[in-house]
This record gives sequence, C-alpha cells and structure tokens, in this order.
Amino acid sequence: MLFVVYLTLCIFLLHSALLMASREIMILVIFLAATGICAFFVCLFKRFNTKVLLKTVGNSLVLSAEKKGILPAANMKLRLDFTYDQTGEGSTMMTGFTLPAGKTEMAIPVRLPFAGSGTFVVAKCTVSDWFGFFSIPVKGAKGTSVPVDIYPPAMDVDLYVEGNRLTGTASDHAQTTEHKGDDPSETLEIRELRDGDPVSRIHWKLTAKRDEYMFREFARESDAQFLFVLELKERTQEHFDKVLTNYYALASRLVADEIPHAVLWADGEGDLHQEYVSEPSDLENAMVLVMHTYDEYRSGKTEKTAEMPRFSPFDGSVILEEYEERERSSSFVRKFTITADPLEELQRRWMADEE
Repeated sequence: MLFVVYLTLCIFLLHSALLMASREIMILVIFLAATGICAFFVCLFKRFNTKVLLKTVGNSLVLSAEKKGILPAANMKLRLDFTYDQTGEGSTMMTGFTLPAGKTEMAIPVRLPFAGSGTFVVAKCTVSDWFGFFSIPVKGAKGTSVPVDIYPPAMDVDLYVEGNRLTGTASDHAQTTEHKGDDPSETLEIRELRDGDPVSRIHWKLTAKRDEYMFREFARESDAQFLFVLELKERTQEHFDKVLTNYYALASRLVADEIPHAVLWADGEGDLHQEYVSEPSDLENAMVLVMHTYDEYRSGKTEKTAEMPRFSPFDGSVILEEYEERERSSSFVRKFTITADPLEELQRRWMADEE
C-alpha cells in the first residue's frame, strides 16, 4: 500500500515538473526515484544475505536470524504454521522484528491451546526496506521447520497415598541391574536401534542429538507400586491435552515425593506401551513417548480424514484387562485410570479409592 502511495506521488510530481517546466520539482522527482531504487536494491541484497533458522528451548520457539553486512534488516515479518502430530489440527502465528547487524536470537513463547507434539513450519518470511516500500521473501526461509513438544502446565495437587513415603515407608522391591528387563529406572545400556526392538524404548532426546535412533536397554525389576492407565480413545487434541494434563499433574506429585509408578497406554492399533517413572527425567521421557506414539502427521504426508482411527480402540478398563491378561500377574499395589474428566474429579476419585 505504501509503495502505491510512493509511486503515485512520484508520477504526480513528474507530471507537475513537465507541465510547469519546474527544475526544482524535477530534482525532487529524481531524488525520490533514486531513494526508491536504492531501497529496492538494499532490500534485494538482504533477501540473499539473511538466513532464518528455528530451534526450540523448552516450551519456547527460538528464532535465530543471521545476516551479512553492517546494514540492519528492517521490518522482517514471519508467519509460522503449526500442526499437531496427534490430530493434524493446527494454528498460525505472526511476528515482526528488525534485525540489527551481526546475529541475534529472539525467543517466541509457544502459546498453543493444547499439549502435544507438533511441527512449526515457516510459511512466509519477508524483509522490507527502511521505508516499507518493498517487501521481498527471504531466500530459503520458506519451508524451514522444527519439531516441538508442548508439555502441560505444572499444577499443584493433593494426594494421599497410604503405605508409602507420603504417610509412611515405601516397600522396596529388589532391582536386578545385570539382566535385561522392563524397568527403565535402571538403564543397562544405550545402543543403536535394531530390528525387533520396541519403539516405546527409543531414547528420543539422544536420537535427536545424534540423528540416529538410539535404544535403551532396561533392567529386570522395578519398585513401582502404582500403575496409571491413560484413556486416550477420542481423536481430538482437546481430549488428548486433558488426559496428558491430568497425568502430568498426578505423576509430578508422586515423583516429587520419590514414589515410583508406571504408566500404561494403547496406540491406535491396540498395542500396549508401558513406561516406568521414578525421576523427573523419566517423567519427561514418558511424556515424549506418549506424544510420539500418535505422531501420524509428523511426515506431513498424512491427510486428515473422517476415517482416521481414534487414538486407541480401548477405554481404560479394557486396556487394563488386556494388560493383566498379557502379564498374567501384576505386582502393582494400585491401578488408576486417567481420564479427561476435570482434575478435581480425578482427585476425588483417588481419595475415594483410598478410603
């Protein structure tokens, strides 16, 4: 719009200069034209000498923009498209900034409505001249993407757990650290992924750093006494967010009180996944595993259709029955289903079960 005004002004002044044969107006026209030409070439120069990168730190998206030369890259505008891996639901973020000389980074707080994993993609990135006459796309910026895991917010909950460290002494089961097993509270080794290894044991953080799939070999036993069952049977990001938020709140409290537990969930094919949690790092890894169990849209090739399967074909009770049938026996003192009900309702149900 500003360019249209600028061009109209130049044409009007040029017409006036020719009509009145005014030398002063002609000089003004030449000056304005030269200014516009210089602004265009500066903008064009910045298009090829500005590089935009994305990375994530926690729940923040960090924009790293690097340019060459001493001139600032003014009025840069960025449009980001975000797509959830679980459902394909998405949102758009817009931001604008001016990039000074050298290299700068700016953290953009990720304000997405729901928890889950997803991918940010640069849909548009432009750089303008100082006056705003021209706006040109930054070369190579469009299509730049970065995956991100959005965790639920921390919430305080009150839990009463009889017979463990909240009210007494927890019973300790012996841990076997010399043989392979199912207890991630004790890692025997971390190695490259082999054929036949379960996906649920992929070490996602190390995989991202080394750019190859890394597998965690666990010990045989665990002292976990509690089993949380995630009921993820409704394919909406809101439902997924509520279940994850409830589990994260309850699990964080147990971890803070050094009470180990296990979490169990089923994928869209009905296969069961289990993870043991005893430390904050275990909880973080469990959250990542749950998110990435349903990352159907990460490749960007899966289209959202009405025929897409639900997160899980089972509700919590069926998952638990399937688990007990598979394991034949269970050493867990207590099993608790995490639903999408309000957290206060889950706390009330927990207290009722304790009584």
